[in-house]
Parts: sequence; structure tokens; C-alpha cells
Amino acid sequence: MKKQPTTERASAIPFSLLPMTEVQESAINWLWPSFLPIGMLTLLCGAGGTGKSTLAFSIAATVSNGGTFPDGSRCEKSGDTVIWSGEDALDTTIKPRLALAGANPARVYAIRGATDGEGGNHSFDPSRDVEHLRDAVSGLPELSLLIIDPIVSAVSGDMHKANDVRRSLQPIVRFAEEKKCAVLGITHFAKNSAGKNPTDRVLGSQAFAAQARMVLVAAQEEGSDRRIFTRSKSNISIDTGGFAYAIEAATLPSGVLATRVIWGEALEGSARDILASVETGEKNTKPINMQEEARGFLQAELKNGPVLARELKHKAEKEFGLTERTLQRAKDKLGIIVTKSGFDGGWVWSYPVDSGRPNQQRR
Repeated sequence: MKKQPTTERASAIPFSLLPMTEVQESAINWLWPSFLPIGMLTLLCGAGGTGKSTLAFSIAATVSNGGTFPDGSRCEKSGDTVIWSGEDALDTTIKPRLALAGANPARVYAIRGATDGEGGNHSFDPSRDVEHLRDAVSGLPELSLLIIDPIVSAVSGDMHKANDVRRSLQPIVRFAEEKKCAVLGITHFAKNSAGKNPTDRVLGSQAFAAQARMVLVAAQEEGSDRRIFTRSKSNISIDTGGFAYAIEAATLPSGVLATRVIWGEALEGSARDILASVETGEKNTKPINMQEEARGFLQAELKNGPVLARELKHKAEKEFGLTERTLQRAKDKLGIIVTKSGFDGGWVWSYPVDSGRPNQQRR
């Protein structure tokens, strides 16, 4: 018997429409203008050894004293920083680096595990304990910055799956909004990703960069101590420019050796161009023309005949950092033909001399 459609609504939908006439515009608040927004998640990413944690502690030191950032802007007022680190020891690494950076130790706090009534130790887990953190910071009315190192530890599930990442980062984003503080998540670049758009190089799912309103990157020049710090992505401000910096080792009055950031000159240009100049060891590297790269790639790959489209796209992305959109534009520019390889075959790309096949389409 054919089921008759019903016109009844299963349940009332609890949504309403808000006219823009009732929305009041508001400016974005910044902890560090154009670099570190308040109430939002920012990522600081880069290869190992670039000093990402030391950079974060330098920022925390500036916040703790209401000091001056490397661009000359001043932290409007001193504030508290809360740090969770799954990689560095408090006594041998974090505290010495903060001290060398000139931080006010009374304004910096570390998250430590709790001990239950039976003597068991429960380590803080960013993927499950953000609600407990909200209670723990209730006594810090001037909380300005939360540092999570590494941010991937906040993911409950697979960090390569977008849904798992989005679901896990939402409590952290809500924490930033509710506490009106900046959140700085530290992470690594994926291996063998040099040459790609820096935002696309963030380890794990692209949802990490999508959830962040700002992505900052750090890199080191090959064969030297020179490093760069730059904006890679911003949904709320400019996304170019940055600063050179170096990591300096020095001994504290206590005799403990530590490292700190020494800021250098201002840098101009996109993050991709700036990174290309240091990762290749060439200070005057010309900006990469990705269309030229894509056309050269296709010419080399197709010179001996047709190639499956999926193989071309996979190799272009993994080995050359070329996006599918860039590849499609290069294909159109070269007049490359797309045909179906047999009834069960895939789509193949070839030069016009190999045309004359059926089912020519854009794929």
C-alpha cells in the first residue's frame, strides 16, 4: 500500500529570523592588534625547532607586563595568561623561558592535574576538561590569554577528520568568547609540505585552520639562525607581513640556561613568499607563480601520453602543493582534453593531439 504524504510538521522548529536593523555593529577587540584577537582561536604553526613555544611565552611575557609588541603597539593593560603544555616541563623549560622573557610570574599560571581522594592523579585533557577549566579560571577576572600546546591534544577522535576536529574545538572557541580572552593553539606543519600555502600545511584536518580566525606561522632560514614570524590567514584583518626573529640562549641569575626571542626587522609580503625565501635559503627569492608551476607540471606529466586525472591531482597536491583549482585553470590554459577511459575507466587528461575520443567533459 502506497504511503500517503503527510502535511503535518513533525515538530516545531525553534528558529526565528533576526533583521539586521536589530544588530548592533561592534569592533573586534585585539590583545595584539592585527595578530591576536580576543574571544577567538588563533593558531601558531611551523616546523619543529622554529621556537613556537618560545614565541608564545614571549607574547605571554608582554601581556603579563602590559608591554610593547614587536610592531610597536602596546598591550593596553597587563593581564593573566594560562598555559597548558603537553610537551615542555614547567621547571626546566617553561618557567626559565618566561623569566628570561621578563614575564611577571604572578600573572602567568600553568594548568596542572588534580588528585582525587584516593591519591590518584588526573592529568588535564583539553579534549574533555574545558568545562573544568572554566571553573578553575573563575578567580582570574583579568584572564587575557590561554595557550594550548599542542592544539591537536584538544581533539577527541581523529585529528585528520574534519567533523572530529570541529566538534572538539568548539568548547575552546566558546571558552574564548565567554571569558573574552585570546586562545593561542600551537601546532606543527605536516611533513613534506614545503611550497604549499602555509595555511594548508597545518598538521591534521584543514578544519584546524578553518576554525581559527587567525593563523600565524614560524619558520627558520636554512643554514642560519634567522627565523620569520608572519600572518598566513586572517578572516578579520590583513593576512600579510610579519617580523624576523632569532632565538637567543642566556643564563638566568639562578644559573639555569634558557632561551628567548630577539625580535628583528619588519617583513612585507605574503606568508607563502616569506616562507619560500627562508625555506630555500634565498633571501631574495621571487614570488612563486603557481600557474606557471601548474602548467610546467602538466606539460611534463602529459608529454608521453594521457594520464588519469585522479593520479595527476594527487601527485600535484602531494608533491608540488598545487590545488585542484590551480590545476584546472592550467589545464584550460593549455587546451588539455578530458576523456573517459573505457566504460569502467576513469577520466584521463591529454593534449589535443590525443583528442577524438568520446565523452569529452570537464573533470
